[in-house]
Amino acid sequence: MGNVKVFVPTKGVIERIRTTRWLLDSGADYYFVCHTDEDRKRLYEKFGIPLNRIIPCNPPFVDIRTIGWIRDWIVDNLTNKSDWYCMIDDNTTILKPPDPWYQLDRIDFRDYPTADFRELYRVEIWPSEVIALIESIIQKCIDQGTVFGGMAIEENYYFRSTKWTKLGFIRGKFCVSQNNRIPWQINPEVVIQTDIARSVDCVARYGSVVINRFCHPESVEFSTGGVGTLEYRQPFMVQSLLWLRQNYRGLIVKAPDKDWQVKFLIRGKKDIQEWREENGWI
Repeated sequence: MGNVKVFVPTKGVIERIRTTRWLLDSGADYYFVCHTDEDRKRLYEKFGIPLNRIIPCNPPFVDIRTIGWIRDWIVDNLTNKSDWYCMIDDNTTILKPPDPWYQLDRIDFRDYPTADFRELYRVEIWPSEVIALIESIIQKCIDQGTVFGGMAIEENYYFRSTKWTKLGFIRGKFCVSQNNRIPWQINPEVVIQTDIARSVDCVARYGSVVINRFCHPESVEFSTGGVGTLEYRQPFMVQSLLWLRQNYRGLIVKAPDKDWQVKFLIRGKKDIQEWREENGWI
């Protein structure tokens, strides 16, 4: 799979950034993709990130659409067709259980009555683990014949006893993908939650995604440098997810009582295969 590039989209808001704590010393081929030359200078002065690893992309607008635009800019300008890459939010810490539990495919919590899994699932990743973690998710994607992988959205360890799953939503906090020439912003109506849209689209195109449920990307709630508060984002989320529900009808539905969330309507491999056949995806 070669040397996988790791991209960190960022506005360079110093108070927000956590990813530097474990990425800079990981040996990964990383790049911080910021907005402007001023951001680049600030990242260099504060964290000592080499200037050749800080790339300004100069987005044409700075609003709720910008992160989708930056993700597409990264893929179009910094990767080649069929390349695998990783994207990580700048305010993210990766939490995972340590060995020997992490090496298991499934943890039966009843087998370890004295273990405090609430804490064990909150162990921060070591820099030396980063490359192997990225490569393991990519390899699972290759084995399954899909192009998108990531980590558990849920924080609660109780719902994450199985390490790998093939269906669910992947967030851009931490994800791997192959450049398949399908844009992150798959439609102008999808102005936000492009990661959710990519998850749904990959299930439609390839039948699955890859999620490492032992791992969880935890982010600081910090609106400055992000895309705004939940209250501000909700109308855009409703608009984006309405387009998804209309164009992947029967695969996803609105979550109960929440117009800004969706869930998969069908989950079984056979049912997904039948939906893909009926809707012309295969």
